[in-house]
Amino acid sequence: MFKSKTLLMGALAAAGLCQSAFALNQTDVDAIVGTANELFISGATASDPAIKSFVQNDLCASGYDIYQDTASTGSNWYAMTCTLKAVAPVPASLQGQNVIIHKRSKIGSIYGVYPIALGSYVEFLNIKSNRGSGSCNPANTTGSGPYNCVIGALALRDTPRHPGNSDECDYQTAAPSNPVAPAAGLDTICRRSSLGLADVESEMFTGVNLTNFAGDNFTTLTGAQIGNTTRSRVFGQLFGVAVSNGLWTALQSAQGLAAGAPLADFSNVPNLSKDQVRAVLLGASTTWAATAGSLNSVAGFAASTTNNVNICRREQGSGSQASSNQFFLNYPCDTTFAPKQDNTATWASGVWVKENTSSGAAKKCLSDSETAAANANTARAAGAIAVLSYNGDPGASDLWKWVKVDGVMPTFQNSILGLSDFWYETQLSYNNTPAGVMTTQETDLATTLASELSKATRITTAGAKGIGGLALTTNGNGTWDSATNNTAITTYTATNPVFGGHHGLPNSGYPTSGTPLSCRPILNYVDATTGPNR
Repeated sequence: MFKSKTLLMGALAAAGLCQSAFALNQTDVDAIVGTANELFISGATASDPAIKSFVQNDLCASGYDIYQDTASTGSNWYAMTCTLKAVAPVPASLQGQNVIIHKRSKIGSIYGVYPIALGSYVEFLNIKSNRGSGSCNPANTTGSGPYNCVIGALALRDTPRHPGNSDECDYQTAAPSNPVAPAAGLDTICRRSSLGLADVESEMFTGVNLTNFAGDNFTTLTGAQIGNTTRSRVFGQLFGVAVSNGLWTALQSAQGLAAGAPLADFSNVPNLSKDQVRAVLLGASTTWAATAGSLNSVAGFAASTTNNVNICRREQGSGSQASSNQFFLNYPCDTTFAPKQDNTATWASGVWVKENTSSGAAKKCLSDSETAAANANTARAAGAIAVLSYNGDPGASDLWKWVKVDGVMPTFQNSILGLSDFWYETQLSYNNTPAGVMTTQETDLATTLASELSKATRITTAGAKGIGGLALTTNGNGTWDSATNNTAITTYTATNPVFGGHHGLPNSGYPTSGTPLSCRPILNYVDATTGPNR
């Protein structure tokens, strides 16, 4: 049996998301807190556009609003509120109900794996009116969301805190029961996650893919612990390489391209080879001149200080970082090479590395490298690189752009045609043991997301380039292909973006032993002969 994939386009990334005139007020919100209608999701930041779009457009009937922490503008924590529809796909236990659906994205995918397998705690945003730093305030004059929520001192945060890391909940603690209403004075709360999302499967979190916070002591999950979870491959996520604008323009000039040509003009998008990116991520290339040709002769890269390599990578525990490690370094499939780690406090010359807690923070790191006022290391401007989930082109205020890798843009058209294979299959999991203390509502939400997020009816297309992820269906029905549907796809159709191919196994499961799924080759790829979108 083979599966194929439809594209989760990023009309999903319309994450600004319009607001309803019938939004829930603070009294409504306070009434939900601590009940079974307050639901919690944790894990991958790359999945956020999909989750936001699905909740607003497919689950909510009215009153959609979003609350977000001010420090990261929602990249770490956000919560969605609304009145749910009284029809499918909303599960019967939640139809017509007022709900809060929390998402914790801080650090990323590992928090969509470990808390689920261990039935333990994750830090979420408190949006109740008695929070320590005051009520969350609307970000505009209309009185509607998004609502900005200040995060105060650690003393204002919930227990159980992690004994070795006071900035996080204790993921090994098994009590008290959940749900529970927060006490007054808390800006964040410790709750069990209803379900988790990870850019790669649980088995990939080992070695340097584990978080390294002091006192956390994460260790590779055992087979029995992973067995505590029910897992689904809901959609695949594309990734790409981005560089700061100064480096992008310098690469154009160095490669004889039209300097200043827009990103939409693929013929003038600069290129880095996979080997060049690998050398940068390992810290083996200390200047862009050594990495990508004679950039030291290009305007803006003449001085050694601006020629230095700046890496805006994700933190350990990030699924995006785990994907980067596997694609460029073959880690942890082979542990010979590991990426260069954070050295922002000690750099003097050469490679500077900053680890970021979210995709949004990594993008800001790229932009900050262009802006002396925002960059503590001002002499290092204009030479930054990052590996990011491909969720669309940069915004008007962003100071970075995508580059080609081995001559190919990270687009869905190129993926469908087998030209780009930098994508991994997103894991959705929930705890299937009594220790997980899953309520009926939590289980229903988990199973709904697992079945619905991979349906073509939940997916919109946005032209040849697309944004978002890849959904793992053929005919839009959320099921796996039979062998009779296993037809090679040789053309790209934006209105029906389906392709054959997946990692490792010819079914919907995960290996029970041996090589992890993401380390296995992509099966059933198509004949890439018609219309590549380079």
